[in-house]
Amino acid sequence: MTEMRISKLLRQITAWIVICCLVMAGFAVNTALSLDGSGTQEDPWRIRSLADFNDFAADPNYWDDYIRLETDVNLAGRVYDRAVIAPILPYGGNNDFSGVFDGNHHKIINLHIDDGGTENDFLGLFGFVVDGEVRNLGLEGVSVSGDMFVGGLMGKNFGLISNCYSTGGVNGVSLVGGLVGNNGFGNISNCYSTCDVNGVSTVGGLVGLNSSGNISNCYSIGDVSGVEYVGGVVGLNSAGNISNCFWDTDTQTHRVTESIGLNEGTVTNVHGLPTYQLHQQSIFQVWDFINVWNIGENQTYPYLRTYLAGDINKDGIVNFKDFAFVALQWLEECNFGNCPPRVLITYPEDGARLMVGGVPPQTLIWAEANDYDGMVVGVEFFVDDLKLGEDTDGSDGWNYLWQNYSLGFHVLTATAWDNQGLSGMSTPVNVEVWMPDPPPP
Repeated sequence: MTEMRISKLLRQITAWIVICCLVMAGFAVNTALSLDGSGTQEDPWRIRSLADFNDFAADPNYWDDYIRLETDVNLAGRVYDRAVIAPILPYGGNNDFSGVFDGNHHKIINLHIDDGGTENDFLGLFGFVVDGEVRNLGLEGVSVSGDMFVGGLMGKNFGLISNCYSTGGVNGVSLVGGLVGNNGFGNISNCYSTCDVNGVSTVGGLVGLNSSGNISNCYSIGDVSGVEYVGGVVGLNSAGNISNCFWDTDTQTHRVTESIGLNEGTVTNVHGLPTYQLHQQSIFQVWDFINVWNIGENQTYPYLRTYLAGDINKDGIVNFKDFAFVALQWLEECNFGNCPPRVLITYPEDGARLMVGGVPPQTLIWAEANDYDGMVVGVEFFVDDLKLGEDTDGSDGWNYLWQNYSLGFHVLTATAWDNQGLSGMSTPVNVEVWMPDPPPP
């Protein structure tokens, strides 16, 4: 009898364990990926609230996918002790971010990270990005303090960063930058930082250490301080390429004199200039002031076109003057009348290499289009000046399928038109279509 009772009890316990496991598994399936979307390029996960952002930041299952921010996110009231997304965890554990995070021209505000003296590394909104991409994102009012690999946006970058900016302050010991602590084999383009940056070694207004990466068309204007390898743009450029970047010599109070604290790589057209010169578009000759940048001539630093709110004239105050600068610029561009739409090809990127792998070879060309005073009703896509086709829907983004492309170099452009009959053309995107060599017999 006793054995029968024990056997029955064991069966009951086993059944309860199985039920609990099934319930927990079902709960995990229902809650692990709770955001709207499916994580693809065509249907990215969409962050619509602070709660959505917290879910995304806490779950590595999202970090290999496409994510799009649909609203500004205010993180006021919370202090993190490590990177918010893809942190380096204690005892060496970590999950790299390898997805595509599209800020969609929104902002994350009041990010506060303080390691509390625990010497946490790889601090920033993102800890470590490998083969991932972060684009179209503003960070305002950041306060990041840590040890090594410390940046406002990212601790260490082995991916792509474009059309991003940071404001606030960043403090660390080594490899400290206003935007990125260490740019490894990464690409940073069309970004800026106004962060004050403080460290000891390898400290830069934009990037602390540029290992083997590329940095182009960027600037920094924050006050930078350190002991060794301190630069207005980059602290140490060990084997990377830096081009067409600038920093403000008038905002420095710690006698920073070099654009690059120590350069062992390639530097082209990188200069420290006084404020008044950085308010002149002629200084930034190769920058795209049609689709990417804008400037209030003799009044403001360059700013990304899609971020119109906030402290445009960088006087530390958000007031009517900021609106006036933007409004005047808008009126001048539109000749005090109807503005044409703007369009930008977002995929493929300029300089991309497309491998022939499918039959027939094909890829989607994606574009962003907007109209300040009207509505975009269609986008035409061109390859080598020949019309490929047009998209008049745009409900899932402006795109067109490019099929049967030939090997070699091609130039892609797009033209958007609005409901008032005006049109605007994108800047050209140069791509190469190639085929890998067959394996040896």
